[in-house]
Order: sequence, then C-alpha cells, then structure tokens
Amino acid sequence: MHRHGVAAGRSRPPARARPVPVDGLTRVSLRGTLTSDQAWDRKRCQGLLVSGVDCRVVDPSGRDVPCDGVSQGEVLRGPWIIERYHKLEEDTGRFLDGYWRSGDVGTIDSYGYLKLTDRLKDVIKSGGEWISSIEMENAITAHPRIKEAAVIGAWHPRWQERPVVWPSPTTAGRSRSREIHQLLSGAFATRQLPDTVIYIDALPRTSVAGRWRLPSLISSKR
Repeated sequence: MHRHGVAAGRSRPPARARPVPVDGLTRVSLRGTLTSDQAWDRKRCQGLLVSGVDCRVVDPSGRDVPCDGVSQGEVLRGPWIIERYHKLEEDTGRFLDGYWRSGDVGTIDSYGYLKLTDRLKDVIKSGGEWISSIEMENAITAHPRIKEAAVIGAWHPRWQERPVVWPSPTTAGRSRSREIHQLLSGAFATRQLPDTVIYIDALPRTSVAGRWRLPSLISSKR
C-alpha cells in the first residue's frame, strides 16, 4: 500500500508513487492499448467529465484550445454549475459566455480526460506561454537529492515573468543547477527552463495546509 496514494487538488509527483502496469483500458472506450507510462499519466488525470457537465479550456483571449492533452488554458465549467454569485453585483471576469471561470489551468486530451496542471494565479506567464509551477515542482522533486521545491514566477522586463526555483536539498547534498535543467528538459522546452536556482535549507511555510510562504521567498530573491 505504500506505493499508492490519493492526491486531491493537484497532480501527484511521479517520484512519490509507482504506477501499476496496465495492458489496456478498453472498458473505458480507449482505442488500442496503453503503455504503462501512458496508463500512469491517465491515472494522474482528474478523469472524464460526469454526465451533464460541460467543460471548456480556453486561452487568455477566451478561445478554446485544442484537445490534445498538451495545450493549456483556464478550465471553465457549466452551464448548470453556477450562473451567478448570490448578492454579488460585480462579477465581471468570473464568467465567460455563461460558463463559470474556475481559476484552474489544465488540459483535455483527445479522449476527453481532464488534467489540472495549476491554478491561474500560480501559473507562470512567460512570453505569451503558460508554465505550470506545480508540474515543474513535481519534476524537480524527482531528483534523489531534492527533498522539496518551490517554483515562482519572477517579474521580467521582456518576458513578463520567468521561473525561479527554490529547491531544498536532502542530506545527500546539493545537486547542480545544470542537473535540474537536465531533469526538466524532457518535459519543458528550453525557453521554459528556470533562469535562477536558489538553494534553501527549508522552504518557509504558512500555518494553513503547509503552503509555501511566498512573500518570504520573494523577499529572499531581492
């Protein structure tokens, strides 16, 4: 049982659990047979939408992104999820064409599987692209000498934001910055790799759910 777990609200780091090999998932109408890696990626998704729920994934301009499992956008849900907020007169920006804006960022693949990759307020907006801070954190913590990591978008005069990584090393010692780049190169384009890596003994946390204390990290960058 130590190999399995349940993650709520975010993707589970691949290094923290081991997939169960599956020959195929034809009972859920998938065409063909999935490899064990594909099956594990599918297990990490939030899943198929339940009957009666309509969902869209749109880019910053409100246009639907391709259902290719790669193109990211904000997840909109509707139309019977919610129409308006009670006694909230000013709700501009909370809805789009009758759809409720969830504030989640995700993808939908060609089979209709939804995967949440980040929160809109946490995603790093760099050069017109969205970089998932959560997926980058998960990829970094796959390194055997990284205990945990925080990824934050730092303001940039040309690209709007650039990723900055705060890794907390294990007792085995620090990894080199180029090792982190090599680790991320398989899942992120070269232009998305972090410009700055700042090692820290322990990530500062809030008293609520153990989340990173972002102001402390930002002030340490300055």
